[in-house]
Amino acid sequence: MDATIADGRDFTVWTQKTCYDGRTTETLLAGLSSWSPAVRKRSAQSLGRREGDLVPRLLEMLGGKHQNTRYGACEALGCLGPKADPAAKQLRALLADRDPWMRILAADAVARLGPEERTASVPALLHAVAINDPADRRKRVEGALAEALFTPSPGKRDPQGILSKSLDGVDRPLLYAAVKEILKNEDGRIRGLVAPMYKVFTPEDLAVLLPDIVAAIRKPAPSGEMFAYGIRMAGLELLARLRISEGMPLCVDVMKEARWGRDFNLPARALARYGGAAKDMLPRLQGETREIAKKEGQKQIDALEKCIADIEADKAPKPVRTMDEFIKNPTVDK
Repeated sequence: MDATIADGRDFTVWTQKTCYDGRTTETLLAGLSSWSPAVRKRSAQSLGRREGDLVPRLLEMLGGKHQNTRYGACEALGCLGPKADPAAKQLRALLADRDPWMRILAADAVARLGPEERTASVPALLHAVAINDPADRRKRVEGALAEALFTPSPGKRDPQGILSKSLDGVDRPLLYAAVKEILKNEDGRIRGLVAPMYKVFTPEDLAVLLPDIVAAIRKPAPSGEMFAYGIRMAGLELLARLRISEGMPLCVDVMKEARWGRDFNLPARALARYGGAAKDMLPRLQGETREIAKKEGQKQIDALEKCIADIEADKAPKPVRTMDEFIKNPTVDK
């Protein structure tokens, strides 16, 4: 009991970002071995604000047998950021560790390394997505890997995904296999981490990934409903930008759904981008879809009526193409 009370000392909601800074370095290093994830995290964060070379000590701890100590050491290396570059090789090796939580901590750590080591970590991160671990049946590790590679989770500000700006030099078959796997994840939040990459992928990339992108629109993730529509809306926007004909009925299908978290306005705006090419959708929009909009409120009615008006007003629409046609000739209009 006394030890548990002691572990809770020095922390308040007002000083949570500096709460352990009064502790000695040795006390913080000892805290990395705590049974408490909170103590380990706060100790790691405070060590990340310290001067001096802590990497040798942390690597020694990382190579030990005590699992909590290894967790704490890995988390501390992540908090060191680029100062942990000398440990990059060991951190990348942990991406294949048999412990799912260690793989999660390692993914976060390599994402915080310096630019060169971050780039060098991409193959290991992509390979780690393919690990089929019975101890991680819900594939939660994929979330940490996707955050490192593509984009942080909602609410996180740093670090940026390693590939969020460029895919230059990335092994494409390895990338495609990882993206396809993440787009099948059972958690809508994890699937959604790929969404920003839709603007980074080249037309040739999209030609390979488009069937999986469409599948992620058609079949929503069974959990993570709060974020489940993010990847679906990004897919509808992509199909509209590429003027893929299969996107038009999908927009209407999503507008008619009654699932929690659905934003009626987003598929309506995506469909409106097709203009007059979507005229065959008007009977559906003016029928059951309009009745759904009336039940949901004026905002939805306004979005639907604007969508209908945009479609009707476009008398010379740009041509659309099927998904198969795009895959055979992946070009994008400027």
